[in-house]
Amino acid sequence: MCKPNIAITLSGGGYRAAAYHLGTLSYLNHLTMSDGRKFLDYINIMSTISGGTITGLWYMMHLCKGTDVNESLRELYNLLLSSDIPSMGIDRYIKNQDMDRPLIRVLADVYDDIFFHGECFSTILNNIDRVHFDYFSSIGTDFYRALPFRFQAVKKSSNENPNEHRGIIGNYFYRITKEMASPIRLSEIVATSSCFPGIFEPIVFPDDFKLYKDAHIKKLLLDAKLKSVNLMDGGIVDNQGIEYVEVAEQQIETEENNTRTAIDLIIISDVAHLKMKSFDISLKHVWLNATMRSVVNIIHTLTLISIVSTIIFYVFHSSFWTGFMLAISIVFLSLSCMIEFVLIANIKKKLKGTHFAEDRNKFLRIKVRNLVNLSIRRISSLFRLANGVFLKRIRQLSYHKIYDNPKWENRRLSSLLYLLNGKNDGGWQTKMKKEKLPEVLGPSILIQNNNDKAYSMNTTLWFTDKVIKNGIPESLVASGQYTICWSLLRYIHQLEKSATEINETHKLIVACETQLLEDWERFQSDPMWLFKEKIQK
Repeated sequence: MCKPNIAITLSGGGYRAAAYHLGTLSYLNHLTMSDGRKFLDYINIMSTISGGTITGLWYMMHLCKGTDVNESLRELYNLLLSSDIPSMGIDRYIKNQDMDRPLIRVLADVYDDIFFHGECFSTILNNIDRVHFDYFSSIGTDFYRALPFRFQAVKKSSNENPNEHRGIIGNYFYRITKEMASPIRLSEIVATSSCFPGIFEPIVFPDDFKLYKDAHIKKLLLDAKLKSVNLMDGGIVDNQGIEYVEVAEQQIETEENNTRTAIDLIIISDVAHLKMKSFDISLKHVWLNATMRSVVNIIHTLTLISIVSTIIFYVFHSSFWTGFMLAISIVFLSLSCMIEFVLIANIKKKLKGTHFAEDRNKFLRIKVRNLVNLSIRRISSLFRLANGVFLKRIRQLSYHKIYDNPKWENRRLSSLLYLLNGKNDGGWQTKMKKEKLPEVLGPSILIQNNNDKAYSMNTTLWFTDKVIKNGIPESLVASGQYTICWSLLRYIHQLEKSATEINETHKLIVACETQLLEDWERFQSDPMWLFKEKIQK
């Protein structure tokens, strides 16, 4: 039997993703194979993005340090639940204002305080040969070349160039050696991978990384003629982490010097919402019904009144009120000047030579409410475009590469957050009917209700008090556990119906069916049972 090659990808999605993937890993560590090993021990390729990088890096760090898996995942859950990232981030930002540090750099320090405590990429790079993973990558985006930027750890190979026998760290155009990458803090990798556009500015390598203070590393970078590069969220180029699995397969085929399909199974753990909410953002406050001309006239009137009041108080020798009204006059006079000589004059200049030039005064008849709504809707639509529409389109293209390619037949499994929702939105009901799945796989009302709760959470980099109070974090972990159980049963059903001959790895997975069915039956009556046993202790 050839060595099994099983890959897992942990998608982006903030804390929603981190908790869901935690559940996925905990179940795979619970599922026992016929030889007594855990399913998780057979996985040797991992690709993580954004929120998935929190869970992926945490697991890799503790795996390399020899920590018990259940213990490490339980600790991660407690940290996700108790960490106050907003408060810690704001405090750090205020304290370091004079240093003009980017917000994403502050977030990297917060991640370090909460999760990693100074641990660097060397922990993984130096131990990859002795753990069950052969290929690991957390992915950011090269914001200059629009390419993946991989923080990659690869087992030592024999058939490649000696200078690159552990794969490329960075990308084809911007390569970092192992020596340069070793002091990169794990928190900085998480910050890079979850650097959402619109919320954060790019994080700059190496300038915004702590290693840049090391004279030796700085010399290495200068000698290699590596200039600064802007990095952002890995989800910009691949929010599911699928592309790296294809890269790993090519590396395996090169190493084994054959043309067989090297990867036996790719497990895609994904928390993407199937649909976006309707776009309806507007303000309707009555006080905003005034036109821009009215606002301008009010400011001009208040300017005049304040100046006159200042003169009156001066005449009557009231020094306090004279000084007070003088300050008010300066404020309103500044506003009036700004409106007349900056805003209105600038509008006239912009409209000069257009057919709007003669009608420029009409712009002042626009109501404040509508002007505010115009601005809010445009900003919101751009934000949604960057963090919603683009990511969904990239997701579709990534899935098409796997599901529309016959090469991946019998080698793909998706464990998706929305699959077991109560509503029929392309989830289990559609799959049951289309694929003729056995009735036993129909989720109970308890599972559907729990899944609806987990699915309700948006993408954020922390759990709010309301989210915690409503029990959403534990619902997300449980959803990750029973969804991968259901997805494996569905996958086995597909293998058993397949006309294509299955290999030894697939037979090993099919042999898990009895335990999977037993676990699924327990999930049906209590979706939280494994969470209580493994995580909540």
